[in-house]
Amino acid sequence: MHDHGQAIEWAIVEAGIRARIASSSDLGGGCIHRVSRLTLEDGRSVVAKTNRAEMLPIFEEEAAGLVALAATGTVLVPGVLGTAAHDGVAVLLMTALEATAPT
Repeated sequence: MHDHGQAIEWAIVEAGIRARIASSSDLGGGCIHRVSRLTLEDGRSVVAKTNRAEMLPIFEEEAAGLVALAATGTVLVPGVLGTAAHDGVAVLLMTALEATAPT
């Protein structure tokens, strides 16, 4: 079994983030990918989506779609921090969106 934690740490470094992971919690709702919310030592929260390395092209397409959606300025989407594959695991790293009450 591949180590998703090591792959996420690799993706964080590849994204140029210097903070280490302080804590991690699984996010529910996904049936294809594994999704985790990470709190970094510097207080930032990021989200990591992981799967087999063969899924990297899917994550790259998702990242491109998120960037395109963000460019419209019409919807709130997570910022893409990067995609990477390490030791058999693909990672899509994004900013975490905070839940807010509807107005």
